[in-house]
Amino acid sequence: MDQVGAFPKQGMGSVRVLIVNTLWVEVDAIKQALEEHLGWKVTIVTCGERALKILERQRYDLMITDVAMTDYRYSGFGLIRQVRVDMDLPIPVMIVTNWMVPEVREAARELGVEALIMMPLDDKYLVSKALELVRKNTAVDN
Repeated sequence: MDQVGAFPKQGMGSVRVLIVNTLWVEVDAIKQALEEHLGWKVTIVTCGERALKILERQRYDLMITDVAMTDYRYSGFGLIRQVRVDMDLPIPVMIVTNWMVPEVREAARELGVEALIMMPLDDKYLVSKALELVRKNTAVDN
């Protein structure tokens, strides 16, 4: 099996990830980890409105977002609510954030967010969690 580190790449190269975040330092770290370790295709947008338009047209296997964004219409939670409730998309959601307070944890739980990761980013944990979520969602779809 083709591997980078301890993560299998074989058969997972067609995985598509949508990253919604306004902080380029975080975006670059997440994108690099997913592309280098797993060979996944990553799309980056910096606002919730653009993310919703993309999700209307394209299927993604995972969405990674922050909760605090400069988009005045959609915070990360507003985006997740739109995706989960209004659009009813079965996409796993991971929040990667610097802002880990009890209210964030509670809102994430209420919205059914599958993973909540605190910055600074641990590449190995991010990659293993992303792989777990995509595999779980793929098993449910089949």
